[in-house]
Amino acid sequence: MEVTLPSDDGPEVSAHTGLEYPYRFYATIPTGFEYNGAREIKERLGVDCHFDRRRFPGRVVFSLPSMDDDTYRRLQSLRSLEHVSALVGTCPTPPEMVEEQWGAIPGNNFTDEEWTNALLSWKTYMRMTKGIKNKEFLECPIFSTTCRVPSKSVSHKRIASDMNNSIKKRFPRWVITSRDPSLEIFVDGRFGLIYLTIAITSESVSMNQLSKERNLGATPLRPAIAFSLISLANIQPGEIVIDPLCGCGTIPEIVSDMFPECFVMGGDIAPPAIEKSLENFSMHRRNKDKFNIDLVKWDSCKLPLPNASVNVIITDLPFGKRMGTHKSNRDLYPKFLAEFQRILHPAGRLVLLTLEKELLYRSIKNIPNLKLEKLHSINQGGMPTYVFLLHLKKQKIKLKKGDQVENSKKRDRETEQQENLKKSKESKTEIETNQ
Repeated sequence: MEVTLPSDDGPEVSAHTGLEYPYRFYATIPTGFEYNGAREIKERLGVDCHFDRRRFPGRVVFSLPSMDDDTYRRLQSLRSLEHVSALVGTCPTPPEMVEEQWGAIPGNNFTDEEWTNALLSWKTYMRMTKGIKNKEFLECPIFSTTCRVPSKSVSHKRIASDMNNSIKKRFPRWVITSRDPSLEIFVDGRFGLIYLTIAITSESVSMNQLSKERNLGATPLRPAIAFSLISLANIQPGEIVIDPLCGCGTIPEIVSDMFPECFVMGGDIAPPAIEKSLENFSMHRRNKDKFNIDLVKWDSCKLPLPNASVNVIITDLPFGKRMGTHKSNRDLYPKFLAEFQRILHPAGRLVLLTLEKELLYRSIKNIPNLKLEKLHSINQGGMPTYVFLLHLKKQKIKLKKGDQVENSKKRDRETEQQENLKKSKESKTEIETNQ
């Protein structure tokens, strides 16, 4: 049965146009969290980000006034982004799907300045990440081109080969290769515009703040998605934050890193998940001066926590795909929610990620104290996934008839006392005046 759900897709924003500064970037982000990425870029880099989630889902572009080492470090510290590329430029797609027209685009449609600025970003990446400072190597890179076009009726390999030749004509000293290039060029023409980019990250940027040797579970949560879930929770200093189904511990690790003054707990019922989290937390602890995560083996249907003791709950619920089944989720989801609302502080927040949109919504309707505040639809691994932001409803205190009478008498006595006090002050003032 289809249900109608409240949603919050964020404000309308401009498309990929109007970049202000010369150093331009094209980044991928979990589809549905483009607004979170734009907000982080604004906070960390001080520039506006452009995106259009309807025409260009999961992609954001922005520009920077300079590209020095400090700028690159701040760029690499972003948590919401996945892969970042230097944007050479954009141009309209050819009116017809002709292979020769597409092949000539990289070498003919962009200015020297656009290429120079993008290549400076790539050189900074090679120097900062790879430790390569050899000028000859940077001026004569070994490169390859990958392309994505809107039609399946043409040969992508042939278009990529033509693009390589087009770029080679523009940069004669460059060397074409089919494997292990030092400079990777991507041409994406699937969305009505052609984007020519140069890769400046070798892996997801969101992984940079986590240990490279961390142990992944059977269903690891992408760090960029975990960051956006945490951002929705609006965590405040000193709060208690838990992930009751923590898996390999991605959410507790990121919360601990972002909010060292909070107390963080992760737990799971599965022994393999506990082992992986323990290993990851140990690596995380070695890199930090202060460690604020506790790990507990527990059943999330019977959490060993007092009532109203937790400020924020953030978790990735079982989808019923690789872990669990839809049938088991029908039994688990109501039990999870009942236990979450029991331990949640009256001003607390609950952020849940799930594939089971309708099941979770029906379960929420059966918990009278929970209120759905926002719903975000995202794409995770090609699956439509949903983020629920909930909080507790404000409780109206109903008094018994005897309590109402007693409260009324109490108010009358207080009013009488205030009137007597006022008369006493007026009388005292009158006596002083006569004297």
